[in-house]
Amino acid sequence: MSIDSQHDPEQNRLTLNGELTIYCAAEAKAPLLEHKDIDIDLSQLTELDGAGLQLLILAKRDRGARLVNASEAVNKVFSLTGLADMLE
Repeated sequence: MSIDSQHDPEQNRLTLNGELTIYCAAEAKAPLLEHKDIDIDLSQLTELDGAGLQLLILAKRDRGARLVNASEAVNKVFSLTGLADMLE
């Protein structure tokens, strides 16, 4: 997994690429929780498991992140867990 960041006066955005799974959740935690009120672009995520889901929920709940542009893989997990309303 890789994380691309865009920080400017108009928009702060992190784009997650690849898989957000138990194998990389620890690595992704710091960048996802570092900023408040950031857009997390999920359009390039190809796989999401329970560990990744927990991390995204934490970023939204505790840091005010907005989960945007969900990929098909992300939509499927959020729908199956009844959390689709968390996506923007």
